[in-house]
Amino acid sequence: MTKFEQLATNLAVSLINLPNGKIDDFINTALMQIVQYLGMDRATFYQFRKRGFFATHCWARPGVPTKTKFYLPNSLPYIYSQVKDSHNVRLFSLSKFPDEAARDKATFAKDYGPRFMVCNPIFANQKNIGYISFGSLDENTSVPKDKINKLTLLTTLIANALLKQGPVGQYNKFPEPPAFSQQKSIADFTRKSNQILPGSLIIGQSNAIHNLLALARKVAPSDTTVLIMGETGTGKELLARYIHNLSLRQSRPLISANCAVFSRELINSEFFGHEKGAFTGASQRRQGLFETANDSTLFLDEIGELPNDVQANLLRVLQEKQFTRIGSCAPIATNIRLIAATNRDLPGEVRAGRFRQDLYYRLNVFPIYIPPLRERPEDIPFLVNAFVREFNELMNKKITSVHESDIMDLQGYSWPGNVRELRNVVERAMIMADSQVLRLPVPAHYESPGHELSMAAHDPILSLEDAEKKYIRMALQKTHGRISGAKGAAALLKINPKTLESRMKKLGITRF
Repeated sequence: MTKFEQLATNLAVSLINLPNGKIDDFINTALMQIVQYLGMDRATFYQFRKRGFFATHCWARPGVPTKTKFYLPNSLPYIYSQVKDSHNVRLFSLSKFPDEAARDKATFAKDYGPRFMVCNPIFANQKNIGYISFGSLDENTSVPKDKINKLTLLTTLIANALLKQGPVGQYNKFPEPPAFSQQKSIADFTRKSNQILPGSLIIGQSNAIHNLLALARKVAPSDTTVLIMGETGTGKELLARYIHNLSLRQSRPLISANCAVFSRELINSEFFGHEKGAFTGASQRRQGLFETANDSTLFLDEIGELPNDVQANLLRVLQEKQFTRIGSCAPIATNIRLIAATNRDLPGEVRAGRFRQDLYYRLNVFPIYIPPLRERPEDIPFLVNAFVREFNELMNKKITSVHESDIMDLQGYSWPGNVRELRNVVERAMIMADSQVLRLPVPAHYESPGHELSMAAHDPILSLEDAEKKYIRMALQKTHGRISGAKGAAALLKINPKTLESRMKKLGITRF
């Protein structure tokens, strides 16, 4: 099977069982895979709106600028005039723009990025609904004619994905564009859309991330207690900071503490403070966390690590909204908004008698679960992009791209350390990099497609559903997305291909 046949088959199989809620994920994945097939750097999907073409989806290799909510007629009027009524694939090179394309040249040279573009019109129900541009930073890029001729089939699959949403023209995820638009990198756009400060970015375009942030935005304006649950490294403190930055308390700093690092002897003092002379070593009065965080937000990470007696004291403060410093009899009123986080199964801890049931119910007013990275592999390219940009600046590097096969390998890995582990992988690779093309090796305990499917001894114990997802993705990775046949994933897993397709649909595995 040729590379093209393999890609077309993978996309077509994914499209068959594609639920409406996964259309954006499918489009972003399709753009990524077509970019890699063509050997280009970026793809942007422009959909037709009343006043012209409007960019709704974009995927780029790490280090390449990306943008959405980009209105074509304003910044690229010449290209717009060439593609708006075209039925054919068009090629554009920066050095060959005519004099009347001065504005387009300026846009390209300033911040658009690519120097060479392939523009493919998209039709659905015999109606032009937009086009997809594939760009390269290298103006000398040459795309073979046979690949250009095959583009229409690949992009038609994207049009078919939109048709699953409903009649063309009803897919209005983005509003009508304003009179002007500014280009943004993916990090800039994420910062703007999530309304969060630099240093607290939550990166991702998966439905899981969109739903997560929607919940956070709902609860942020209130003083409701929030319990954030998720595995280590998923970004629980980032989410807490995001909620605080959108709250009415945002003018005061978020106060954070990790309950697992306090010594048992001093934890009450850390929480509630102490008077001078209250115990040996207390040479002066000290404020505790509840006093420091007054009128602000207190974030308590790893709250499942609290000793039982401290749990009782915390419950009392939450109920009575006052506390007493150690060594004092005078109560102090507190006005805090509490956000707690844990990677433990708190209901299980309650049943085992290690966590107070009454405190659990006091905390579990508005629970938010952050899914692990293995359940949202479509976010990995966006995260890699952000980390490469960050380390390019910190290390004074000039990484422009990641090896095309590495992203797919990373998406097949289980990521027990989640986003934190991925960031470490990128950082190590950036330190070792000696060229502009970054190689991102999968962590050593990953079972590569050349080995039999198995779990490393030190992998975390997964739920049965998560383990099934992992094995199916590993099988698809090994067979390059092929499901049926002697060399397909179904044969490798020793199940019927129809059964595998059914399991993939139920588990939401649509990306291969």
